[in-house]
Amino acid sequence: MKQIIKNTVVLLVITLIAGVSLAATYAITKQPIADAEQKAETEAFLAVFPDAVFEDYEGPFQDTDTITIGSVKKAKDAAGNEIGIGVKVTTSAGYGGDIVMVLGIGTDGSVTGLKILSAASESPGLGANCLKPEFQEQFAGKTVNLTYSKTGARDNEIDAISGATITTRAVTNAVNAVLEMYEGGN
Repeated sequence: MKQIIKNTVVLLVITLIAGVSLAATYAITKQPIADAEQKAETEAFLAVFPDAVFEDYEGPFQDTDTITIGSVKKAKDAAGNEIGIGVKVTTSAGYGGDIVMVLGIGTDGSVTGLKILSAASESPGLGANCLKPEFQEQFAGKTVNLTYSKTGARDNEIDAISGATITTRAVTNAVNAVLEMYEGGN
């Protein structure tokens, strides 16, 4: 009986020390992680609208079953003229889960750029290839009603990532949804 009580106390002390250590680690790393995420988001907005000045904007964007709208920012040039809208989007339709991206939409309704921030759950060597610039750059200049092709992109098509059709579909559908919302609100 004494041994059971002794073991229980030892486990309780170990658990308490581990819990306090985890809480302290979280408190120490929480702000640097938030700062790094904010910096990555800011860099992504600048990637889709280089040299732009941004201000918060709501616009016609709203969540759907598979996409969540994050930050929305109006992009202006140095003279203060509106040049488009930047939208942070998360799609849950990726092969392994969420894909987070920033999409730039010019005032003409075309994509100015796409920057994928996170696709951590996509298959390495397959779906994770959506992080490569070659995939993301395909979206520039495209408009609503994008499709994807496994045999080579033409017109308003995106060349699918080999072996990662689900990832390609998720990104393409998210871009289409945001472009449709933009078109419907203007």
